[in-house]
Amino acid sequence: MKVLYLLRKDLRIYDNYAIQLLIEGNFEAILLYVDDPRDPIQTSIAKNYRMHFLNMMNEALGGLIHFECGLTDSVSSQYIKEYKIESIVYQRQFEPWEVSIEKEMDLLEIKVIEFDDFLMVAPERGLKKDQTIYRVFRPYYEKWLQNLREYSLEYDIKSLNLLKVKETEWPKIDEKIHLYDVEDFFENRLIHYDEKRNFPSGLNTSNVSIWLNNGAISIRHILELAQFNDAYLRQLAWRDYYCQWAYYFPKVLNYNFRKIKIDWNTDMKYFQLWKSGMTGYDLVDAAMRQLNAEGWINGRLRMICASFLIKDLHMDWKLGESYFYEKLIDADKMLNVGNWQWVAGTGALRQPYFRVINPTIQLDKYDKKRSYVNQYLSEQQTPIIDHRIQKEIFIQKYKKD
Repeated sequence: MKVLYLLRKDLRIYDNYAIQLLIEGNFEAILLYVDDPRDPIQTSIAKNYRMHFLNMMNEALGGLIHFECGLTDSVSSQYIKEYKIESIVYQRQFEPWEVSIEKEMDLLEIKVIEFDDFLMVAPERGLKKDQTIYRVFRPYYEKWLQNLREYSLEYDIKSLNLLKVKETEWPKIDEKIHLYDVEDFFENRLIHYDEKRNFPSGLNTSNVSIWLNNGAISIRHILELAQFNDAYLRQLAWRDYYCQWAYYFPKVLNYNFRKIKIDWNTDMKYFQLWKSGMTGYDLVDAAMRQLNAEGWINGRLRMICASFLIKDLHMDWKLGESYFYEKLIDADKMLNVGNWQWVAGTGALRQPYFRVINPTIQLDKYDKKRSYVNQYLSEQQTPIIDHRIQKEIFIQKYKKD
């Protein structure tokens, strides 16, 4: 039987349900990756990492992956007809454009094998008894813990029977990609994760999001490495929650979940200063400069920068979300929107509108000796706004709307 394995965000050869299926079924398999113009990753630096992981997988499989550009359903249909494919296999995904692809696949009049292998807990298994989403994280997390899959898949990759049916032009790969050693974090630094993860100076987080977002490592393997560290597991649960939220409410990727309207500041001068790291608030500025230079900042800094744009500069969260998505090497649309709407107070789970992060206090708490700030700032600037005043103005705006 000839099978088309449509690669998505599952770019690994080990601990992969699809590969296990192909081996156990003794199928002849054609591996195909389609670079679809509908994928928002086209606008992000994160695409370089997607292509890097794809290339790593291709090299591990002896160059037998086919790469095509175009609409996924059209390219897949062409392969099915030309190479007499009898079945198509793919990993389930949850962004609206990805869900639409899966509906298109059902129209191809071919056997479809869909599997869940991207999230730890699929959206349906994270609902309340009445089949609605949780609006409080703690009960969601408790249910999430009950649904964990703790085992990894084992198979002999040499038994995979791949077909090369045509030569395809491979995308140019950025050779400047840098990846941290995932295993090193879990072996040597996980024990200090909860106490150090908010501190921006040093390697205090796993940086595993880059791998997970592309399926370059399995979520089950990360669970094993995490050794049931509660603080770390919570981050994995947040990932699943925001994917579930976007899956059931796809409009939240572009609109407020809560139907509120705020009189946003539209003076783009302030947005440009924020983007450039020139607000006069050192921790915000250092973080934005690191983001621009390296494509990454830790979770605490993302929250501080988001709060400053929304609650100090009074600018629409969608502006910041779009900029972060463009610049982050671990950009994930569902997680990015989830975090921004949380800070803005417009999401299903939300930070109280009256809780406004003070960037000066955050600097004193997490970088008192300025070891992080001094890496990215060579000069100090005059603050462009008064935090205390803008905080009160924002709270009054929010109350009004």
